[in-house]
Amino acid sequence: MTSPGKQRLSCLCAALLFTFPCFAQTSDPYLATISIDSTMPAQTPLGVSVKFSLHVDDPDTTAAFLSDIAGMQVLDVAVDAVQVAATARPTTTAAIEDKFLRSSFVIDFDEEPVLALQEELLMEYGTSPTAEELVEFVYGHIGNKTYARSFDLASIVAANGEGDCTEHAVLLAALARANGHHARVIFGTVIMAADKGLSAYGHAWTEIHDGSEWEIMDATLPEGEPGTKDIRYLPTSILEDEGAGYSFGLFGLLNSMPTKITGVSNID
Repeated sequence: MTSPGKQRLSCLCAALLFTFPCFAQTSDPYLATISIDSTMPAQTPLGVSVKFSLHVDDPDTTAAFLSDIAGMQVLDVAVDAVQVAATARPTTTAAIEDKFLRSSFVIDFDEEPVLALQEELLMEYGTSPTAEELVEFVYGHIGNKTYARSFDLASIVAANGEGDCTEHAVLLAALARANGHHARVIFGTVIMAADKGLSAYGHAWTEIHDGSEWEIMDATLPEGEPGTKDIRYLPTSILEDEGAGYSFGLFGLLNSMPTKITGVSNID
């Protein structure tokens, strides 16, 4: 079982996070709803590449981070916004680090609840589950899609089987590492196209390294589920601090998300 001390600290971190406006509850499984304005007709599908402006508090810092994202190009930096061009699934280009393979305070796959879940996983998928099978397993295990948990450690998610996008991302990273994959938690924004137009949300997902590059793996929105066909991922930060003080770093990470997105258009 997760130690009582870790459970108490996780509850304290959750209480702190609920004071942050980005974690306001919405009717969708994301961190927050973000205002979005498109220059395209409502039913126009998103192209292979799109461009848009991210309105952020610190455009220079955001531009510097986005410059290291594979599949994203910074077009312009203004006083309050960064204009970028992006492909469908851009990923960070940082080198593989051993810390993204080890157990940590947040990604604690050496705790009993995760070890027990790992046994269930291997019984269902065999000794070498694929990244897609890990996504499917985590999506199914978190049966209670709820905001009540805020930001739990992987062991608590494994034990409770509930949470929103942050819990899906954390547990997926834990099981990926437990099976020998480098994995990390990413924060950013998703743009989703529907019949009524575009929507944007603050979101968390997982990147898993496939041996040659990082790949987006989203256990909250597994491919093939309804509404997951036309999505654009916009990473803006990585959960670098997975230690006991992780919640304090989250304030800065979440603050990097845009307050609104404007000028969305397809690139010919």
